[in-house]
Amino acid sequence: MAPSATIPGYQILDTLGRGGMASVHRALQESLGREVALKLLLPALAADAAATERFLREGRIAARLAHRHIVGIHDVGVHEGQPYLAMEFIAGGPVSVSAPHAPRDALEIVRQVALALAHAHREGVIHRDIKPDNILRRSDGSCALADFGIARAAHADTALTGEGLAIGTPHYMSPEQVQGLPLDGRSDLYSLGIVLYQLLTGRLPYAGSGDVAVGVQHVHAPLPMLPEALAGVQPLLDHLLAKDPAKRLRDAALLARRVEALQAGWRQGASPTTPVAAENPAEGATVAPPPRTPPPAAAVETRATARGTRPRRAWIGLGLLVAIAAGTWWLATDRGPRVTAAADASAEPVSIAVLPLVNASGDAAQQYFADGLSENLIVALSQFEGLRVISRNSAFRFRDTETDSRAIGAALGVAHLLEGSVQRAGDTVRVTATLVRSADGTTLWSQRYDRPYQDLFALQDDITAAVAAALKGKLLARVANAPHDDRPPGGNLDAYAAYLEGRFHADRRTAADQRRAIDALARATHIDPAYAQAWATLSRAWTGLIALELEGDAARDAYAEARTAVETALALAPGLASAHAARGYLLANADYDWRGAETEYRLAVELAPGDDYARHGLGRALASQGRVREALDLTRGILADDPLHATQHYWLSVYLGALGDLDEAAAAARRAIELQPEGATFHSQLTLVEVGRGDAGAALEAARGTPAGVWKDVALAFAHVAGRDRAAADEAIATLEAKHAQFAAYQVAEVHALRGDADRSLEWLERALANRDPGITLLLFDPALLRLRDDPRFVAFCAKVGLPPPRDSEARALRGLRP
Repeated sequence: MAPSATIPGYQILDTLGRGGMASVHRALQESLGREVALKLLLPALAADAAATERFLREGRIAARLAHRHIVGIHDVGVHEGQPYLAMEFIAGGPVSVSAPHAPRDALEIVRQVALALAHAHREGVIHRDIKPDNILRRSDGSCALADFGIARAAHADTALTGEGLAIGTPHYMSPEQVQGLPLDGRSDLYSLGIVLYQLLTGRLPYAGSGDVAVGVQHVHAPLPMLPEALAGVQPLLDHLLAKDPAKRLRDAALLARRVEALQAGWRQGASPTTPVAAENPAEGATVAPPPRTPPPAAAVETRATARGTRPRRAWIGLGLLVAIAAGTWWLATDRGPRVTAAADASAEPVSIAVLPLVNASGDAAQQYFADGLSENLIVALSQFEGLRVISRNSAFRFRDTETDSRAIGAALGVAHLLEGSVQRAGDTVRVTATLVRSADGTTLWSQRYDRPYQDLFALQDDITAAVAAALKGKLLARVANAPHDDRPPGGNLDAYAAYLEGRFHADRRTAADQRRAIDALARATHIDPAYAQAWATLSRAWTGLIALELEGDAARDAYAEARTAVETALALAPGLASAHAARGYLLANADYDWRGAETEYRLAVELAPGDDYARHGLGRALASQGRVREALDLTRGILADDPLHATQHYWLSVYLGALGDLDEAAAAARRAIELQPEGATFHSQLTLVEVGRGDAGAALEAARGTPAGVWKDVALAFAHVAGRDRAAADEAIATLEAKHAQFAAYQVAEVHALRGDADRSLEWLERALANRDPGITLLLFDPALLRLRDDPRFVAFCAKVGLPPPRDSEARALRGLRP
């Protein structure tokens, strides 16, 4: 069907295809007498400004990526409201996947696409839709990558690139893309790995009755295994399709070299059946390949719809997360399509979330008792090897919720839920525990326990053993019984309840919560002076309060309290991980002893590898020395186990912002605010990110949404400095300096750095140092103050506080603000 629109200078000859957004036509470019492919945005979308801009973006991105293996762009524009894109006409069309290719041909296609991706990634562009339809074959046999319509460019407008959406073609999406997580070039490599498998076998590795089923397999299913005749390609495929991006080849250029090495070996007489050593994606060391599964059986494979007709999908991240969690159950049973009939379901990890047990006593004072029982079940179940247990912070967000089991399982990414109630009457406690399959709410096991109140710890162990049996304990290798480190050594339940209350508040990033934590933990240590865990958490709460509120003499006194508490904890329990982590926190904030803090945190992680606080502290210590990427990886690991931890989303935003990924940083800050709206520092962080993105209006909106207090004044100063109203900026700075000169000296320095006033910024940094301001720990990953990284005075200041030269930091400075 001929299009209704005409574009001057082009004579449309025929229609090549039509999709959900555009039609593509063979046309004659009259000025040069050459055939081109003319792409026209559909009339229904041409009136949409965002759709038009997204369409034009494709042309601009592809034109910037001039490369032999990327489809050439000749012209892009709008005529009488009709957006159009003229590009290289490739008569051969997409590469065929209707039958297997010869191994040499399949690898040559992948090599050429890898070269195209290496170029695109160097230019900061992620394709996000690698599939056979977008790999076109020229008449000379060479290939060219097409369709950058959903590509993501660095610093792109998230309204156009789909921030928070899982965008792409489901059969080719990476696990992180399926889940709506941040992407880098390794996501494209995963998709190219799917294409490689399809080119070699003529079929897709993951099949299913719908997009959700396929998405679940991308996230959870074992890696596919090539036929025996293609064993020589298997290590390469394994390192393209690893579920964890860190285990994939590090970049597309390395992929091209790996393919060339295979091709060279075959030219010298080796066979595609000859295995090659699997290399570490990053370092070249020989490693064992990831686990994999045989190729899909024809009997269970469901083909995708015909190429060229399958629409690209965009899913809201949470909606897809619901589907993925449901799929966890689906994969663990025999009820859904399988990758292969021979696949071993037991290879999939068993997962559970312990929801807060309902306090059925009618006495609010018993709430901490119920929470303590829930928390100790989490600790106990976490000792089972192969059992993934969601952390307390995320699980407890579903207290008193009416959300059904399917939605909870989806939000937490688990296949099972443990729920129940606690009712205390006098000296007797009744506990009811129920194990539920999250996908459909089916009760798998339930039990009631009546025990004397003084027998609480034995009760916990009874329930843990029963739940483990219900979870097919024969599949879980029980490690040596680990002590319940949070139990008071004297067994006093009042001390335990006070500790749990303090622990709850210490984990929240507000000054009021830190004060409540200090009160509760002081009670716990008074009741049982040998309670090392309570002393360690008390030290952490004192140090946290200083960072959030205290100044001057009050801060110095608080540091003394923190030091006494942590020294007491270590004297009582030298091997207590939380005590070493608390000491690391104190060494960094109070003493600026960066290496000492790192040493303490590393010891804490060694003693308790799964302890979120220890891992978080290690990340802070590394970032303080400019090693931001390691901090980011640790934070992502914490969030994998604790996806609803607001403070960890805040730090994710901080690290992403420091590395220049401002779009993802803004999303993480918004997530933190969504989870804990009263977290004032979360709003301040979002304001700073919006300043970095150059959106003064969004920065001011974020600042105005900050809860009242010092952090709102900080955020307003950030926002006004980024705006055009200099008088408003002067007023905001004056307010901040007048009201918070002592507590917020570091933040005042940030504001002056944003304004381009290095002299004033350095003056306020000296004040911050005199106050022992914990903000100093942020220097080497603070995008505002790193605007001074080339100033010799700033370099000298960093050296004075024992930090490496700012030029050595991985973090980036905010650029482009008006002085």
